[in-house]
Amino acid sequence: MYFLGLSFWLTLLLLIVLILVIFELLSSVLRKWLKVDKRKNLLNNYVNSTHKKIDIALKITFVVVCLTYLVLNQFIDIDGLYWIFRPLFIFIFLMLLTEFTRAFMEWKYVKNRNAYKATIIENLIFISILYLIYITDFFGFNFDWFVL
Repeated sequence: MYFLGLSFWLTLLLLIVLILVIFELLSSVLRKWLKVDKRKNLLNNYVNSTHKKIDIALKITFVVVCLTYLVLNQFIDIDGLYWIFRPLFIFIFLMLLTEFTRAFMEWKYVKNRNAYKATIIENLIFISILYLIYITDFFGFNFDWFVL
């Protein structure tokens, strides 16, 4: 009854891979154009110890907010009240907040002044891709089972 066919998963995988490849190509061209080194690792690439502490605090806050959402959702119909409380929105907001924090730390502490510009432009590309996915309904892909 709720089984999603193989073609659904293959199409979804293809679209996600395509979007990631486009984002990586744009990112590598941008970093080459601005003469900025590519990041070593996406998860643990901190500018300094202050950046590491701020990033960990943001991630802990995210976990607390999501757990609070789960508890409150048992007693109150949060989904009907505010779309901002949805976990997907909170996750996207956390990603953007951590990346803009990275851009601020790069602006303040990194010697190459183009590093923060590359991070900000990458974030704007990411926001544009998310907006494009939203307004095109994931390029016509049916997501009736998934509510943003």
